[in-house]
Amino acid sequence: MCNRNDNRTEGNASRKCLWSKGRALGPRFANSVTRDEEVYITFMKIINKGLKEMYMIQDVWYLEDLTLVDGKDATSDNPHLDLHFQTVYSWEASSTAAKYAFVRSLRKVNKVYLQKDIQFLNFDSDFIQEMNFFGVPEDTLLVIQLC
Repeated sequence: MCNRNDNRTEGNASRKCLWSKGRALGPRFANSVTRDEEVYITFMKIINKGLKEMYMIQDVWYLEDLTLVDGKDATSDNPHLDLHFQTVYSWEASSTAAKYAFVRSLRKVNKVYLQKDIQFLNFDSDFIQEMNFFGVPEDTLLVIQLC
């Protein structure tokens, strides 16, 4: 668990706690990269205690273990996706836009650090391509809210 002032180095990994603006309302995903360029997908639970916000890490996966990302249905507006590691994990993002933003961030960190052949099924290809006109192209950190 980490609090707002907790940014420390442990072994090879530099752990950075992530904070959202405003009130935190639910679980979050984050992509992170260590100094050794290992890429992680982290699932965190947000704990609000009065004015303090804390993130408790629930699960961590290596991006290199991800084989398939299934968007469920490319033809409809849905926030559901499956992440295929050794086990399939089903998730519901807070919105379809959040789902696509998370998938774009996965593609970007994979392209920059791993160059692994991860399959992306059932996504509208127009929305999972890099969108250079949004934000800073070098940004690869994204936190999304899950229902």
